[in-house]
Amino acid sequence: MQVSDIDSVAQIEKLVQTHPWSRLQFVESLNSYQCTVIEINNKVVGFCILQPVLDEANLLLMAIDPQMQGKGLG
Repeated sequence: MQVSDIDSVAQIEKLVQTHPWSRLQFVESLNSYQCTVIEINNKVVGFCILQPVLDEANLLLMAIDPQMQGKGLG
């Protein structure tokens, strides 16, 4: 995930979560966590944010655009 992906990620988050993260929280997560996006035809359709802890990771957020759900992306 890059800063340029944040608006798309925040939009997906708003579609799938009842209490979505703010844009600022996503920006801050770039420096603290492992942030990955899924792109299809250069469009962000999903993302996940992991918190590495030693040899493990905590899944903080994962979402797929509702129009792309059920396609095995997540």
